[in-house]
Amino acid sequence: MTRHEKYRRFILCLFVLVGAGCTSYESKLYEGKAVDEQGAPIQNISIILCYVGWDWDWTMSGGFPLIMGQPFCSDPVVTDQFGNYKVDFGGPPSTIIIARHPDWIQTRSFLAKGNRVVLVRRETYQQRHAREEEQREEAFQQRKPGESGFEYYCRVVKNRSNKIELIYHGQRVKFLDNLLIDDGKAIFALTGPYDAVRDIAKELIIGEVGLNGVKPSLDNFVVFPETTNCGNETYFIGSMGDGSGDFYALRNADSTKIEVIGLQAVFAMKVWNLE
Repeated sequence: MTRHEKYRRFILCLFVLVGAGCTSYESKLYEGKAVDEQGAPIQNISIILCYVGWDWDWTMSGGFPLIMGQPFCSDPVVTDQFGNYKVDFGGPPSTIIIARHPDWIQTRSFLAKGNRVVLVRRETYQQRHAREEEQREEAFQQRKPGESGFEYYCRVVKNRSNKIELIYHGQRVKFLDNLLIDDGKAIFALTGPYDAVRDIAKELIIGEVGLNGVKPSLDNFVVFPETTNCGNETYFIGSMGDGSGDFYALRNADSTKIEVIGLQAVFAMKVWNLE
């Protein structure tokens, strides 16, 4: 069998396989009701039925006349004062129902063969979604058993940080604007060459901003040589707590300031306290 004959046979087989998808479906009447979560009817909801199937594209824009993924939908109808709707449409069992209204969100009953479409007020849906996102965020921020402060910073804090880019002695470095207090240490991360990070650590002051610059709470920082699992050229700078009142105040702050003396740069740092 020549390559041309194989191609012709492949095309013929494909036409046979998709032929069923190209045939029209027998029209039938879909009846149902749009209700809220308490079962009360909702009027003036736009209802359409849709399915996705094969269609012909004789422009051959995709190199072949048959394309999948084309939506086939009914004309819209509107629910009456009792929330009822009736739609004449031909489609497969996978046909879905789409309910639309500027003040309502469809939450359940997406198959057209069902006879009850459940919606919720958009404002209620948004509030519920915001609470769920907050709960997911709180669960994500929970420290895992045995997780070190560095690991927590990489997993959680880094992804919640903005990067402040500075040029230090001709080298590009980026500060992560979140400070983590844990186990008597205050740590934060920078990305850039290790030598630049090491030299920056010698010029750092963290504390409150006063009339004459930053009032120190922490200085005398050290650089941890390991990049841990935060990515390439990401290093931690840390200061050991000495139990002083200034360090105690830093633990209870929502934010603080960091100053790089050599650059005369001052910017805010959000404080994460795991103690």
